[in-house]
Amino acid sequence: MSKPYTHIDPYTLNYAVDSLYLQNCNNRIKLEM
Repeated sequence: MSKPYTHIDPYTLNYAVDSLYLQNCNNRIKLEM
């Protein structure tokens, strides 16, 4: 995996992590329903 950016600002990193976290929560909710 090549990283296009040498520096990733915390906001972008947090946004990516939050997106993955929310996606996991949504998938779990779908599985439980």
